[in-house]
Amino acid sequence: MFLLSIILIPVFILLTLYLFWLRPLRKKNNSVRLFNIARKSENNSSFQQAIGEYETALDEIKRTGNNIQLRTRIMEKIKLLNTVLQYQRG
Repeated sequence: MFLLSIILIPVFILLTLYLFWLRPLRKKNNSVRLFNIARKSENNSSFQQAIGEYETALDEIKRTGNNIQLRTRIMEKIKLLNTVLQYQRG
């Protein structure tokens, strides 16, 4: 019985860490990855494409419901890029 509990306690702890710590990080990384792709498009002066990619990242953040700071930053970037596009059009 003692040997069984020595084996099961670490397994339970690792399973708990995976479910509550590692899985949410994976979801967060997907939105951060999409944000980085959009930034590369913005740096290449592909503003229209960057807006679309920022909106995709914003949808991912809204779907997962985490990373409020990144959501705010993306909304500000979208506003800025729309302003830049309006300025370029005339």
